[in-house]
Amino acid sequence: MEGSGVFLRTRSFKPGLWSTVFELIHRKWYLIGLALLAAGGYGFRLSHPVSGVDDICAGLYFVDGLVAIIGRWPLFLLGQLFPIGHYAPFLMDLLGVFLMVAAAILWCALLQHILDRPLSTWACLVFSGAFVNFALNSEVFIYYLHNGAGLGSCLIPLSLYLVYSDRRLDLKSGKKRHVLLTMGATALLTVAIGLYESFASVFLTGLCLIVLADGLSLDRMQTTKWRRTALLLCYSARVMVYAMAFRGVITRILRGWISLDYSYYRSPLSVSWLFQPGAGAQLHQLWESFLRRYLYPGLASPSLFLVLVALAGFLLVGIVGTARKKRATFLLWAVGVCLSPFALSLISGELQMQRSCQALPLFAGAALLGGWLLAERWKNRWTKCAVAALIAVVLLNVTIEIHGFFSGNYSLRMSEYRILDRVAADLQRDYPLAEKPVLFVGSPNARYYVLDPGLLITQDRLGYSTASALLGIEGSPISVAQSPAIKLIPWAGQAFPGIYGVNGCLPQIFAQQGCPVLRGTAAQYAAAKEIAETMPEYPKAGYIKEMETFIIVHFGEG
Repeated sequence: MEGSGVFLRTRSFKPGLWSTVFELIHRKWYLIGLALLAAGGYGFRLSHPVSGVDDICAGLYFVDGLVAIIGRWPLFLLGQLFPIGHYAPFLMDLLGVFLMVAAAILWCALLQHILDRPLSTWACLVFSGAFVNFALNSEVFIYYLHNGAGLGSCLIPLSLYLVYSDRRLDLKSGKKRHVLLTMGATALLTVAIGLYESFASVFLTGLCLIVLADGLSLDRMQTTKWRRTALLLCYSARVMVYAMAFRGVITRILRGWISLDYSYYRSPLSVSWLFQPGAGAQLHQLWESFLRRYLYPGLASPSLFLVLVALAGFLLVGIVGTARKKRATFLLWAVGVCLSPFALSLISGELQMQRSCQALPLFAGAALLGGWLLAERWKNRWTKCAVAALIAVVLLNVTIEIHGFFSGNYSLRMSEYRILDRVAADLQRDYPLAEKPVLFVGSPNARYYVLDPGLLITQDRLGYSTASALLGIEGSPISVAQSPAIKLIPWAGQAFPGIYGVNGCLPQIFAQQGCPVLRGTAAQYAAAKEIAETMPEYPKAGYIKEMETFIIVHFGEG
């Protein structure tokens, strides 16, 4: 053994990434454990597919090209090669789970390569379980094709591996290989951030973790060591700039080819809000959103609690590393690790969980892995067993939470489809749908939706009382999930008005339910809104009203 760092490095352990991957997939108990965790987390989603937000518009996104003109071009190109625009949820969800498992294996292999030491089967399972079943993965997994989450999660560790390998080249040789590594890393990152722009923050999180782990693993502070670290940062920055530039060029080309309105879309990579009046107030609002979305609910949510523990753990590692090695850069990189998952939120000025949920599984999994690696060095066997049992409890709770988010999303969607089915039956029975357009006004009252306890933190949950007191909602359930809790009917009624027109894609939903309706005009909708103010709301008698030239459906003011 060599060094006295936080993570000891084995001198003889220097396999390549792919040999490490093959070694991992031949660990029987690792694969069995990972398969069981994935089945527990995603089994309900696979067995209960349901069409929800954005899924109704799969053709618009992947065939007509809406994803391409907002910068997410790889899925559009895949749609030209394969019929992914034809909604096939089970197949795509199954593929997504396989890709998430593959990504966990790739990250384990990369971390093993960085640390230059083999990870035990339990250590790999600790990281992989937290990574795959992190509850906020549901923020994108409820969408059709999951915003490319599985594929992007596989591409980022491969890109980082090429960058890390590049910085190990001798400065006076290997120029051709250096160019090839840069091109490969750039291509992989370009595709990843083309799938979803938040993978830029995953790349940043992975980079900070690599630098922090690389620095803590040895007591080598030679010039060569720091020169290679500087090269890693320079090469990574260059690859990121190249990838962003290529993404922009490809997007501009596709916008010239595809004729769709995207004027409503503001890129999350835009920092224009920082230069507008009220930027200070928006920063304060961003901090308040962090407290209310992550910190306070984290006292009762297993996944968010793991994020809070990871924040504290990495900061502690940075402080201890700085004190021991007399290098303030360790604290700098620890802060970088903590901020990087939220980088896109800081840039866009909005705290959206679906834009940070790609980096948080890596962040939380790495923290849990680091905790176990420290515990492995303890000589007391019973202490290690206690830590292992505690981690097992954490993984089980995280798995239960993501299962609850999926089951809660399913219950919510089914309650909405029951509403739509009743409205469709009333329309078809009593009104001339082939002659007059239908205008849908408002949204159903909240009491007609089914909010499954899986989506909520209730009073029986450990930590609820403190979290609810901080949020100022004592006695009421706490909602953690964002995307799984979005209501389909109000969303569909306002979706893409510049493309669909009045009532967004609600007419499409009714058509899919076997009740095709004609779409009204903006003038008719304005008149319908005024008339609906005096109408009963769904499901009371009279919630549907036939006028001379159109039909009004008043859902309510929910």
